[in-house]
Amino acid sequence: MHKTTVLMLSLITAVALVMLPACGAKPSQKIAETAAAKAAEIASGGKAKVDIGSNVDLSGLPANLRYPGAKGLASWTANQDSTKGTYYTLESSDPAAGVKDFFTKSLAGWKQSMTMNNADGSSMMTYSSTDNKQTAVITIAPNKDKGTTTISIIYATK
Repeated sequence: MHKTTVLMLSLITAVALVMLPACGAKPSQKIAETAAAKAAEIASGGKAKVDIGSNVDLSGLPANLRYPGAKGLASWTANQDSTKGTYYTLESSDPAAGVKDFFTKSLAGWKQSMTMNNADGSSMMTYSSTDNKQTAVITIAPNKDKGTTTISIIYATK
């Protein structure tokens, strides 16, 4: 299996573990972070780091993947050999359509391999840099109850 794919699957596993509290389980944040990091390490065979909270570091995202004014809610990083991947969760008060427009424009120089749009206003887009050394999977989902938009980005480098 391609290393980038394994890394992305590892990040998804970590996300699932950290989302346990939403399913009724009540582990503390630190326990959830540690469990998610360990799961990513086991799945990828590499090292992992999990950061959840209100002041998540977004410095690992290239400028064209940083949505202006978005608040970082969580990040999960896994490293394997020469491949590094991070799953970021951001939140913006802007409407989903505007967020999607930003990413479409900011990634205009990258190759777009997939776009999926749903009737609820959510969308998912997959891009890779022209040299194929960077990959981004961006999911945009409106949260109508809160009046916000959730932005999920899986960013991987080779």
